[in-house]
Amino acid sequence: MKKSLHFFVFLFSGIGLIASFTSSTNEIKISLNEALQKGYIQCKSSSTGSFNGQCVKLQLENNTIRPFQLFIPAGTLFHPSDQGEQTLITVEQQFISLAPSSNKIENIHAYCSEHSDKCPSSGSYFSIGTNKNPKFDSLFVFLK
Repeated sequence: MKKSLHFFVFLFSGIGLIASFTSSTNEIKISLNEALQKGYIQCKSSSTGSFNGQCVKLQLENNTIRPFQLFIPAGTLFHPSDQGEQTLITVEQQFISLAPSSNKIENIHAYCSEHSDKCPSSGSYFSIGTNKNPKFDSLFVFLK
């Protein structure tokens, strides 16, 4: 009787330990904009000095004890602080894993969306927005 009681205590303790470990390591999938709006993360976005490819540098800080898988949807806009520079846009969804209570720097792919403005200067800052142009949405579907 005593052996079987110890066995069940050991078994349930092990199951509880495994369950708590697996649930705490699962990343929460959330959009960059939603994570920013809810205050889960902080993000500074700046230019790498180009107008295509990995031209947006994100400096991310996770303010929580939760791990996140941030997704940046196609159509995310990066508006430059200098109105004479190009607004950049993502054309495909991208993902960034962010560990709990951590900082991370990640470059993401974006492309120019204005032919009349100059290339963003290296280090210039962007504000993050969302595309509302249906022509861009059609382009993203075509590119898939």
